[in-house]
Amino acid sequence: MMLCIGIVYPMNIFCQQTPTCGDWELISWSQISPCDHFEHGGWQLIYENDFENGSLDTTFWYTCNDGWNHTHGNEPQYYLNENIVIENGLLYLTVKREPGYYYNNATGSYSYFEYTSGWIQSKAEFQYGKYEIRCKIPAGQGLWPAFWFYGSEGEIDVYEFNCQNTHKHHMTIHNWPHNASHEQCHTTWISSCGFDDEFHTFSLEWDDFKLIYRVDGIVKRVDYKFLIPNGQAGLVDCEHFSSGLYLRNPFFPKGPQSIRINVAISSGGFGPAPNSQTIFPASLEIDYIKIFKKNNVGKSISISDFDNTNHSDIYTADTIIIANSNNPIIIDADQYVVVAANKEIVINHDFVVANGGAFRACIFNSREDDSPNPIVIDNNSKQLFKLTDNHSFFNVFPNPCSNRLFISTDKDVDYAVDVYDSTGEKTFSTASSPQNIKSIDVSKLSNGCYFVVIHNNNDLNETYKVIVSH
Repeated sequence: MMLCIGIVYPMNIFCQQTPTCGDWELISWSQISPCDHFEHGGWQLIYENDFENGSLDTTFWYTCNDGWNHTHGNEPQYYLNENIVIENGLLYLTVKREPGYYYNNATGSYSYFEYTSGWIQSKAEFQYGKYEIRCKIPAGQGLWPAFWFYGSEGEIDVYEFNCQNTHKHHMTIHNWPHNASHEQCHTTWISSCGFDDEFHTFSLEWDDFKLIYRVDGIVKRVDYKFLIPNGQAGLVDCEHFSSGLYLRNPFFPKGPQSIRINVAISSGGFGPAPNSQTIFPASLEIDYIKIFKKNNVGKSISISDFDNTNHSDIYTADTIIIANSNNPIIIDADQYVVVAANKEIVINHDFVVANGGAFRACIFNSREDDSPNPIVIDNNSKQLFKLTDNHSFFNVFPNPCSNRLFISTDKDVDYAVDVYDSTGEKTFSTASSPQNIKSIDVSKLSNGCYFVVIHNNNDLNETYKVIVSH
């Protein structure tokens, strides 16, 4: 493996060290609520799309034809779904020279575009967390791949490359407050070898105090939300605040943003346009995309309503309870909700995921470096399960179970058992019979949430939620 070292391009490497990007606001300690959103603990993986199953997770991602099949700005590319391809466990966002007239959503008419390309964008907006991509950058003048975040008042560019020079990694935060011109705070890091040579890992760590940009695990930039007026480096966490004055960074993101990955074509704004040496087609190759959240040990959360999630939210705690004694709990269409617990997730019987919505839940393993045990209910569900209130006819035990699950009854009835995974796929079925105790081998089932549906010919039906944990 080649060893890539780097030098700093002389462009104010850390914009937070001296408040030269915009006018930093002087505020007092009493105006800050520093511990409201600070999350302690180590990082826990809550989401991964590694493309090994040959598909893009469309519960999580929009593609271009979901509303972004036009260029933004004056760029000469048109985004097409067919330019998003998965092969051999890799996602390819491919740019091609395909001049022609394409329907432009921005104008409502057909427009001429020189190139086509690929774009994916998260359905949900995210804020605090760690976001990581492992990818290989294409080479060629005018190619403009980017991994970035976009919100109503700002933008974070984890990386942008003008691939005329794949050594040069651009990191930028943008700010466009109301009634003010667009501003940016920009850093460029130059590596000794190009990022098209092999796969590299880029990540952004975002909490209520700082943004940390890493390449292959090495910190390349930090943006702080607050500074002490004498220019002292940013504060690590809320416990370092005390009475006094602070400077607040006007560029620091003010709210959630969507995740975006694409390959654009420069028309001269972000470096020179393609030339005769630029080879088409060219692809941004992505190995995986991961999202981590802080593990909030010792915290318990009770959720009674998802109406205020603004189409997305992420909850992490030791125990998470989703319950409402008065009304059903509903994940609406276009909502994307993640719950991640260290110990327990409790979901009441009136929990529904509407068509078009997505819900993901996971219980972390005991070791911090383990992947989570997933429990998933999403908009591709073949069956939505309503758990029965009164389990009066059957006993289902043990729960959680590891190797065998038992169903027993003291009623003189014939009954059958079907077991579904959390996506509604049937994983096990028994014929109707008068057995008082049925035994089901679950040793080969993956860890996660399953629904045990018990039924007979007399409409005696009960549904149980069972956790399989080996």
